[in-house]
Amino acid sequence: KGSFKAKVFASGSIDANDSIPQEGEDVNGFIKVPVSIALNPSTAQITEMTIGLVGCLTDYKGPVFFDNFAFETVSIKEEEAAVGAVPVRLPAPKLSLVSSVKLVDAKSSPATARLYAYLDAVGKSDKVIYGHQNDTHHRRGADYGGSTVSDTKDITGSIAGIVGIDTLSFVGDEYPGNLAVFDSDPVRGSAKVAIEAAHEGALITVSTHFPNFEIVRRKPKQAGKWNFKGYSPNNTAFDVMRRLLPGGDLNEIFTAYLDTIAAFAAYLAQEDIPVIFRPFHENNGNWFWWGEANSTLEGYKNVFRYTVEYLRDVKNVHNFLYVYSPNGPFADEKAYEARYPGDEYVDIIAFDYYDDTGGADTCVWGSFKDTVALVDAVAEKHGKVSAVSETGMSTSGIGSNNRHSWFTDVLDVVSKSCAAYYLVWANFAGGNNYMAPFKVSPQAGHPLVDSFIGFYNDPRSVFADSTGFYSIEDTPALLPARAEVGGYILAPAGGAFIKDGFKLLASVNGSTDVIFEISGVKTVLLPAQKDSGGATWYSAFISTEEIASLGQSAGLVSILSGSKTLSTLDVFWGRQRP
Repeated sequence: KGSFKAKVFASGSIDANDSIPQEGEDVNGFIKVPVSIALNPSTAQITEMTIGLVGCLTDYKGPVFFDNFAFETVSIKEEEAAVGAVPVRLPAPKLSLVSSVKLVDAKSSPATARLYAYLDAVGKSDKVIYGHQNDTHHRRGADYGGSTVSDTKDITGSIAGIVGIDTLSFVGDEYPGNLAVFDSDPVRGSAKVAIEAAHEGALITVSTHFPNFEIVRRKPKQAGKWNFKGYSPNNTAFDVMRRLLPGGDLNEIFTAYLDTIAAFAAYLAQEDIPVIFRPFHENNGNWFWWGEANSTLEGYKNVFRYTVEYLRDVKNVHNFLYVYSPNGPFADEKAYEARYPGDEYVDIIAFDYYDDTGGADTCVWGSFKDTVALVDAVAEKHGKVSAVSETGMSTSGIGSNNRHSWFTDVLDVVSKSCAAYYLVWANFAGGNNYMAPFKVSPQAGHPLVDSFIGFYNDPRSVFADSTGFYSIEDTPALLPARAEVGGYILAPAGGAFIKDGFKLLASVNGSTDVIFEISGVKTVLLPAQKDSGGATWYSAFISTEEIASLGQSAGLVSILSGSKTLSTLDVFWGRQRP
């Protein structure tokens, strides 16, 4: 079941992948499949390259190997089509905004409250905001007289309604792209990109392709700071998730990375620009170190919760809406909610879903519709805004042009739901690594350009020139989403092996009656005391002798408020990690 992709990566110069055919030549019991991947032209010196095999929701268990590598220079002539359609700017949609909103952050800025009300109103209408990752600082199209920094703007005259930027840009891995003027500080430069896009009417969303923090730990610091540069895709080693929270040896590095995000947020806050923030996405897959195979359910939730609290309560970031976005499709609502960190930590319920067929497979469309409906139902149940946080035709899909109406077809599905937007992934220079059409001259471009203009002209689609968001003046009343009593465990991490005396740590809201319940071969109750590390932190110490009394066994750590259990983790007592 499922499928595979081959991937080639070299930091700062190559990031390409392609689907692997399901059928090939039978050689000594193995299926041998030739794969050819087009790489972006680059003059950068390459010192390290990763060639990988990625499983896409596959149940295959068995050996795999690579053989017969070859590199060659080829000349690719872009297929060009004449551009005949004419873009027509549409007015901003007339929306009815709610008078109050319930957000994760009780101190959210007025603009952030307005953004949530705006997204809610768009979702309840037949309008859909079009989003494009890296829309204004990476592009695939050619430079020509009158071209801009955006493939979308080259085609329509407007940038995308939502412009995505990844934290990779904050550390220099996806920065500065096509920017005419570079900033020596990539955080400040990335903020300039976002601010300029907002000034054109775009909403801003930030995604997080975190590096593997153990790899960061092993690198020498630069000017006393951790070196986060060097994207580590598909590197799920080193048990990172169990080491991020306070007491973990990677906590200092993790919070230093979050500090760069907070610095970006501060630049935008100065301009009164809110941000849709989407950490730890596609968590039900196995391709990230925060994915299903690499973290426990409760462990994932706790890291997500800690991230929100650190940015909101420690770094005073008050212009973020927080997004939860696993990868679709889903078996049912329970599968979607398996890693959901709780209503008090999530503002927007979303999902990622890619079409690897270029729109040719009707089964994909049926599954996409079902997924939109399922996530819509989950969002309604939790009282949240919904969205399609990532989608797009695969590289081979948009290149093969099987469905010229793809963008409008997605619009047809999403406009009937309560989802406020859908965002396609980025266009990168050279090769075939792009998710949206582009122009190569004023008169010619990718064969989907005309149909994309038709999508832009559709009265249901919203681009930056028609959002109207930044002219909204009425601010809804702000209601906190935080539960009356809630909490989670900061230390130990889920699945930890604990042999020696240990400081137990939890974050608890709305209660001072906090108890740790420790269970192994017996149960121990430890009253918790306020901890100076955080405003909502409570701690207790379990001694080496008490741990020994629990036996060498699997056990539990729970945090209680009175008789109510707030959170529980699996641990292993009396043993070192194998």
